[in-house]
Amino acid sequence: MPSLSTLDELPVEFTVLLQTAIDAEQAASGHQRRSAFRTTRYVIGALIAAGTAPAVIAALTGTVEGSVRSRATPGGIIAPEHFALLARIPSTEIRHWADTGLLPALSTDAGGTIGYPAEDLVRALHETRTATPDRTVIPSAS
Repeated sequence: MPSLSTLDELPVEFTVLLQTAIDAEQAASGHQRRSAFRTTRYVIGALIAAGTAPAVIAALTGTVEGSVRSRATPGGIIAPEHFALLARIPSTEIRHWADTGLLPALSTDAGGTIGYPAEDLVRALHETRTATPDRTVIPSAS
């Protein structure tokens, strides 16, 4: 994927994913807040792996690059139904990605979460979207 070094270059689906993860983190409490915080770290790590500059993520989150870099956690597993909620897509779409080979086999992390690496989910999300000139995201015909 290309380098995404400005807000204008950031795909809408990435902005939606990050903002929804942050909103979920802020709305959660107790154990759910820790889980949401961890998921946001995985999303940030996946966006950086997809070529998003930490400065762009910092601008979206109202933080500084150092905070973004320290929160980024690559390789985290996200449950497909949870990612679907964050990305605001139907969970059947993620099953379709798996069935068509866009995703690896399901795996389980040390905490027992069954899902896919965040980087693979973000890559599949991006690959199955097409942006129109006005930046409206339209699902691909797959």
